[in-house]
Amino acid sequence: MRVTIAASGQGRWQEEIDFSLDCRMSGYVPVLIVFDPTPNLRLEELTEAFQREQGMVYIGEAAWQHLAQAAGDIMNRFIEKYVTMPILHVLNDVPMSLPPIKLAMTDEHFCMTIDYMPICFKRDPHESLELDIDDDGANEDA
Repeated sequence: MRVTIAASGQGRWQEEIDFSLDCRMSGYVPVLIVFDPTPNLRLEELTEAFQREQGMVYIGEAAWQHLAQAAGDIMNRFIEKYVTMPILHVLNDVPMSLPPIKLAMTDEHFCMTIDYMPICFKRDPHESLELDIDDDGANEDA
């Protein structure tokens, strides 16, 4: 079992893709459980890798249902009290719309304006910014 919040966050994407093959070759059925159903190319690629290795894939509501079925009564009460309810409370507190955001950068300053409240940071024009770009052109830190 591997539990991760962002599989590609440390530049080890190929390890995540190979994980399902490693499971199957070790005699296990690979199972992918992703609670966040937000579509993206990495999730599609990971899903295909698990399916290619005869694995099982549960995403979004299907992941929660699978967890509930596998957990049993006592563990389901724990999940409800310490996972599901806190997440729902956080989501209920999120505003329905985000405030306006404006970003501006010059050689001397970086400024953010959120909900019409500006904050600026002085920049060093001689400091370089290096980005870690992966094979598909995506910035892993973005």
